[in-house]
Amino acid sequence: MNTTLVGDSNWRWTHNVGGYVNCYSGNAWDPTYCPNADACTTNCAIDGIGVLDWKNPYGVSILTNGLSL
Repeated sequence: MNTTLVGDSNWRWTHNVGGYVNCYSGNAWDPTYCPNADACTTNCAIDGIGVLDWKNPYGVSILTNGLSL
């Protein structure tokens, strides 16, 4: 059995491609990277969540035959 788990992008870091500057800060997109939707999708990336990062802070444990939420 294969299991897939996806973390909502709202809880992951959105930053400029190839760098460490936030594309979204407070309640607005940074106009430097996101003057429009097309530019934002080209200029920004969303980090993934590593297997070891699911437990803390999300409370997800990987089990032999699945997941514990």
